[in-house]
Amino acid sequence: MSKLTEISVFFPAFNEKANLERMVRSLRVVLPQVSRRHEIIIVDDGSKDGTGELADGLAGKFGDVWVVHHPRNLGYGAALRSGIAACRYRYIFFTDGDCQFDVRDIEKLVPYIEDHDIVLGYRARRKDNFLRLVFAWGWNWLIRILLGVKVRDLDCAFKLFRAEILKPLKLLTTGAMINAEILASARRRGFFAHEVPVRHLPRLHGRSTGGNPRVILMAFGELFQFIFRQERFFYAQKGTIYPVDFVHKRSTLGHI
Repeated sequence: MSKLTEISVFFPAFNEKANLERMVRSLRVVLPQVSRRHEIIIVDDGSKDGTGELADGLAGKFGDVWVVHHPRNLGYGAALRSGIAACRYRYIFFTDGDCQFDVRDIEKLVPYIEDHDIVLGYRARRKDNFLRLVFAWGWNWLIRILLGVKVRDLDCAFKLFRAEILKPLKLLTTGAMINAEILASARRRGFFAHEVPVRHLPRLHGRSTGGNPRVILMAFGELFQFIFRQERFFYAQKGTIYPVDFVHKRSTLGHI
């Protein structure tokens, strides 16, 4: 596998003190295997458990790590937007800070980015509870129907982008709708994507907020706001819609 020239890697962290150092050290082991130059960005989303202080300590210890702080908890989408804005390199990868992904699986994504704009991980076997799986299944199908984004695992936090694709997107979402907004915006622009199975691990420390009813209701609200914005945009463009599917097989590197 040839190495990338450079890669920016970031992950949001909200009250992830127990996972943070393990996450950073794991990334520092794997990234030299896939890229000649890298940076690791921690987005502390207003944590109250000492995550921010530990992140600053890791940044002081390791020259390839730095931190973006939110003064209060702004939401998952806001954390991703801050991470994207902070990235400096040609390729951008993001994941979550809860250590539920084996970051060595970045090596599975890298070979496909040469022939695609986006490489999406999907969880081959999700290690979530039944209710979380039901919510995820329903959300995936809703986004397929309403936005036409036909991917296996919409909210899988294991994605690799070309920076020139991701950075120009005018993202507005602050909550859990952010992945749908990114991929729907990319679909409208006709970008090419490929999907790759990745490992998913049980959460060992901390609590997930993805199943929080408040987070779910906010995601639905942002979905309908996004649809309203899209309808206004396409009405202004005299109803023009890009006639492309989101996922394309553009090379012989793998089967979608």
